[in-house]
Amino acid sequence: MILVAVVFVFLAGMMEFRARGEINLARSAVDSDPETALKHYSRCLTWYVPFGTAETAAEEMLALGEKWAAEGRTHEAYLALSRMRAGLYGARWLIVPRQDLIDRADPQLARLQVIRKLGENADETKMKALSKKYLDLLQAPVRPATAAALAVTMGFLSWIAGGMWFIWKRHGTESWRWNDLLPPVLLFAVGYAFWLWGMTWA
Repeated sequence: MILVAVVFVFLAGMMEFRARGEINLARSAVDSDPETALKHYSRCLTWYVPFGTAETAAEEMLALGEKWAAEGRTHEAYLALSRMRAGLYGARWLIVPRQDLIDRADPQLARLQVIRKLGENADETKMKALSKKYLDLLQAPVRPATAAALAVTMGFLSWIAGGMWFIWKRHGTESWRWNDLLPPVLLFAVGYAFWLWGMTWA
């Protein structure tokens, strides 16, 4: 278990390192190339670690979306808010991280969708009605796929443990039989299969 914990800490550190690299690239491109900035912000969210840099990226994407919406830059604002939302839902497990940011973004995103469809000079009554329709769709309950999320976690732990068990059994042993190594190999294979299934459906 200690080795598994060490692996987890190492992986979390690597993910946070990658996230910091992406957010720095995003910040350097915000003023000169918003599309590139949003690309790097989105990549930062793929390296999500709880309370890490990815959450800062989501906050900055929300702020940019609100700023651009106020300036009438509908396309950039829509991309910022929709990609922030997608990134956080992509990182969901038993909970959706930073639901507060999604709740702030949804009403603005719904209105931006209406503007993109009807144009900025459309009838205000029609825009409000359609905005409400879009908002209801955005805020429809979306529960995390709990079984798949658990399969990802347990599968990951199992195949890491199986690999380390195999190494431990094999290390320093001059003579060995496959029967001795079969349990860790099976643990690795079953864990990896569960992990792949969970990653597909989580």
